[in-house]
Amino acid sequence: MSHRQSIGFPCTVGVVSCLIALSAPAHGRGFDWFFAHTRKPQSPCSGQHVVASFYSSGRRTANGDIFDASGLTAAHRTMPFGSRVTLVNPENGNSVTVVINDRGPFTRGVTIDLTRGAARALNMHRTQWVCMQ
Repeated sequence: MSHRQSIGFPCTVGVVSCLIALSAPAHGRGFDWFFAHTRKPQSPCSGQHVVASFYSSGRRTANGDIFDASGLTAAHRTMPFGSRVTLVNPENGNSVTVVINDRGPFTRGVTIDLTRGAARALNMHRTQWVCMQ
């Protein structure tokens, strides 16, 4: 057994690299870390609690619109284009209404992908639980 294994380091690339990886902010650790370390909020929600992420690049959305990272739009796998959805950040009470104009997200467990503008309106800085109404 190596020294790193004996003291519980999950990394095999070296102590410094491991410490850098372990000290990374939560949003830098990926979706697996998020789902392993967060729980659905216990706050009341008139709709359902879902996981939201955000994206800031693209040329065109699935419905043909020019992608606007500062807009109040979102991607959802099945909702019809043009659907309006209100989201509430349970951490601070901020809310935003977005229009579905894209498809995704394509990560298991994530329900809605917001533009940076919508995420900013919620004061959302990472993948997180939101109330979708």
